[in-house]
Amino acid sequence: MYLMFLAPFEQGGDFRDQAVPGISRFLERVVRFMGNSENIRSKAAEGEAKIIHQAVKKVGEDLATLHYNTAISALMICLNGLEEVGGATKETKEMFVKLLAPLAPYLSEELWRGVLGNKKTVHKEAWPRYDKDQIAEKNVTIIVQVNGKTRATIETAADITEARARELALSDPKVLIFLEGKIPRRVIYVPGRLVNIVV
Repeated sequence: MYLMFLAPFEQGGDFRDQAVPGISRFLERVVRFMGNSENIRSKAAEGEAKIIHQAVKKVGEDLATLHYNTAISALMICLNGLEEVGGATKETKEMFVKLLAPLAPYLSEELWRGVLGNKKTVHKEAWPRYDKDQIAEKNVTIIVQVNGKTRATIETAADITEARARELALSDPKVLIFLEGKIPRRVIYVPGRLVNIVV
């Protein structure tokens, strides 16, 4: 797993055995997280589904293109997120172990059977599928510029319409100071990212 994490696999990397404990520490954290009976939830925590479904998407795509280093990185990010929300359901833990299985097959089998209590091997399980609705951003931050300079930001729903984004930008108190009562010549909208007011 360390060799896969070094760099893009086909390029190789600078092997240094003193760097191996980094991956070892990550796997030890995985074992602690999976084996902690106090962090198993009956109901998913807020944000848990998004964390694991993002990992399913990223790891699946990266393994298909032999980008093992970024697949492992996605698992590290996922574990960090699950630790931050304070635990996971058994289903989420199982999904994580399935994602880990191609990269750490023996450990995954131990976790699957010994810790999670499954009877059959993890290596014959179906690959997890991600839910697009779970990974979609619910909110976005739109930058508001006046003549190309950032003057405000707007936190809003990701599906905001152009008309509503313009309305919010033009009524923002921070923006009104720079408009100085002038009528904008143009308002440029980049969906979900930017409103640029040209005065």
